[in-house]
Amino acid sequence: MIPFPELGPLCPWETPDHADRYAAVDHAQHAFEEFQGHFADCSPLLAKGRMVLVSGGSKCGKTSLIHRCAHWLRDHPPADHRPMIIDLTRDHAKAGSIDDRMGEVWKRLLRELKFSGIFEKEELGLLGEETGGPLALAYETLSRLLQQKKWIFMLLLPQSTVPEELVRYGGLAAERNLLFFAETSYEDVAETSARQLYAAPPLRLRVGTLGAEDGWAYLSHFVPDGSGPTVSEETMRKVIQERNLGVQPMTVTELQRLMRGIWSYAAEHGRTDLTFDDFKTYAYRTAEYL
Repeated sequence: MIPFPELGPLCPWETPDHADRYAAVDHAQHAFEEFQGHFADCSPLLAKGRMVLVSGGSKCGKTSLIHRCAHWLRDHPPADHRPMIIDLTRDHAKAGSIDDRMGEVWKRLLRELKFSGIFEKEELGLLGEETGGPLALAYETLSRLLQQKKWIFMLLLPQSTVPEELVRYGGLAAERNLLFFAETSYEDVAETSARQLYAAPPLRLRVGTLGAEDGWAYLSHFVPDGSGPTVSEETMRKVIQERNLGVQPMTVTELQRLMRGIWSYAAEHGRTDLTFDDFKTYAYRTAEYL
């Protein structure tokens, strides 16, 4: 049995077992605790919405962090309010202008709302009338309906690479009862966006790459009892250090793929312990960079 998660973002609000699958690596735990501290009292969202902007390199766990934050807030909504999560993180940004992309997000959002069951036919009609018009009015209408029904709405946006797009979402998120989660793989895009949103600053959360100590922390999280092949702390440290000598430091997704692969390798070859040379051999055979 492989103890490490399947590849792909963790999503505990859809799959409860994922809640225990977050290892405290690459600053993600610190970012999550920062979110918890900031929204320990989330009643201010009833007066003014907010955007959470998560940045970090590709495959570093940004979407998993967003799902974890949304899951936590779903269980800690403002008093007398119900939470709703709409997940558009799987949607890939389409080619075209910013207006086109943001319009497509609104259309996708409307489709999800139709199946959510929280709005009456007439209310959905009001929202539908906003399609093709100014998005500011569309999200204002959504906000008013949410206020009437006492819902908190969390929108998990597709990744963005354009500061202007994030700035515009940050402005839209200021409507009451709204919380937008946005992500970008480019730190300069996040910084530029946050700087321009000084009037309605987003909560910035950063996820990084792995440090030398993260390999052992990851292994210990998923194999706390030392079952399976034996791997020393020094070996895990050396794996990360060696990989980080490359052009790009190792990400949690790359470590996840490596550990799942070498655990299968050990089972197939009857190995009861794994050395750094085993990691090197496995990486060479599978074209993994180490």
